[in-house]
Amino acid sequence: MKCYSLLILFFFSFRLYGQPLNETVLDIDKVAPIDEVTIVNGEIYLVGIKSNKSNKELRAFKNTKINDVMYVMEFIELPDDELRRFKVFVTDPPTKKPGAKEEKKPFFAMVGFEYKPEKKAQSQDFLQIDIPYELSKTKGYFAYIIVFIFLILSIPLGLFVSRKVTIQKRKKMIKKMKKEKIKDLMNLIEDSQDRVSYEQVFLEKKNIIKLLNINREYFDDFIAELDSIQYQASWTEQEHLKLEKKYNMFKKSKVSSGI
Repeated sequence: MKCYSLLILFFFSFRLYGQPLNETVLDIDKVAPIDEVTIVNGEIYLVGIKSNKSNKELRAFKNTKINDVMYVMEFIELPDDELRRFKVFVTDPPTKKPGAKEEKKPFFAMVGFEYKPEKKAQSQDFLQIDIPYELSKTKGYFAYIIVFIFLILSIPLGLFVSRKVTIQKRKKMIKKMKKEKIKDLMNLIEDSQDRVSYEQVFLEKKNIIKLLNINREYFDDFIAELDSIQYQASWTEQEHLKLEKKYNMFKKSKVSSGI
């Protein structure tokens, strides 16, 4: 009789507590490796998305830190591939300070990755000054004052050097991201030849104008023509040929990266 009661208690405990735990695990959005399992800070990777979120919701994560080490640069959806992707930039994980509040749950948990930070240069040690015990009491006080002044002056100097290094590192990261974006834009312009790719060019028009050397007259002419028909359910052959002609004129007008 006791065994039977224990079985009933176990069954109801499973029904009450087991199901919410499973739902919690399933509800977490994840990113997983596509090609590379090992990721290193300062590098860019394509990662697969495991989420029930819509494409519109996933696009909203652009320029957002989705977990401890990943910033989203771009959301990528390929027409013939069900796997949706993020292009991410890997950064250093945040430093946990004693007594700090508990960190928020990440937008996308990392599954299957091995994170390896690059080795950093060791910080410069403070200069050690040995003060001989033979000094008189007055000389000893004077030596302590010198050391104290040195330490006080070294603090702002250290902060200045640290800030400069951080700024240089950030500039390097931005420059690298800019080069990647320019490369993507050049490939987009070179490969575009259908409605989907033309509309992608339209979405990237601000970045194209800002980052590339282009002929604005031909580009604006193409954009104006596309804007006049892009909201139609379908294009006629004549409309498509007219748009294609304007795009080819823009494409052949010496488009360059400017790098």
